[in-house]
Amino acid sequence: MTKLISALLLVAAQQAASAPPLPETDILLYGMAATLSGVQIGLGRNITASAGYDNQPAFSADGKSLLFSARRDGEQNDIYRFDLTTDATHQLIRSPKNEYSPCETPDGKYVTVIWEDSGKIQEIWRYPAGGGRAQTVLKLPDLIGYYSFATPNVVFAFILGEPHTLQRIEIDSRKRTTIATDVGRSIATAPDGSVTYVRMGNAQPVLHRVKADGTGDEPLFPLLPGTEGDYAWLPDGSGLLSTQGNGLYYHGAGPGGWKLVAMIAEAGALSRLAISPDGRMLALVAAPR
Repeated sequence: MTKLISALLLVAAQQAASAPPLPETDILLYGMAATLSGVQIGLGRNITASAGYDNQPAFSADGKSLLFSARRDGEQNDIYRFDLTTDATHQLIRSPKNEYSPCETPDGKYVTVIWEDSGKIQEIWRYPAGGGRAQTVLKLPDLIGYYSFATPNVVFAFILGEPHTLQRIEIDSRKRTTIATDVGRSIATAPDGSVTYVRMGNAQPVLHRVKADGTGDEPLFPLLPGTEGDYAWLPDGSGLLSTQGNGLYYHGAGPGGWKLVAMIAEAGALSRLAISPDGRMLALVAAPR
């Protein structure tokens, strides 16, 4: 029996060691304003400034706070809320498992997350925004990596696999339609109600758009080369922002190219980003310099 327990402990340790560590990142917050040629940003500040993983920012529906996923104890990920008025941070969700990709519902009543258990289960759950018991929204035999709700009943989800796929899923019927393969992690419901996602090409990622009903898939324009294709739409749909290295870039919604907005000298490599509903605040995920 002792030998069996030792063997099981060894296997568990090997599995834990093989799991890739989460990157050390912080979240930077900037004021932002639209200009005739794009956007400009003001001075930024680090709102997390803690060792470990602080990532996946998402503004609340009323724009008064910022949700994010963080690993503060070195063991598991939980969801935190940063109050933009008081600068106070508090833990919004505390569970025995990991939570990622927070997103507040448009009515502000719930926060949806990816609920993950030991890399074997990844489901969409929702929690009351003020705290309370969780509910399972979408449970599949596959692992859900990322998601965006097009309507309360329709979610577009990044499904892990070989290859990764983007699927349109109806919550009530569980009807699933594969939209694309070899997709990236960034999915967003655009201001016009369509859903945009990233196809990962050999040279560079390309932004695509599909209608909420799953039809009309079309390429829009290439995203920045050598990146994961992270982006965020301006609230009025006039353009979007993306990152490359420690640079922030703008692209209009129509034809044209990428324009440099700013080089973030105080940051290492930038990745994910989020824009407040009123377009006046920008959150950037940054690696340390």
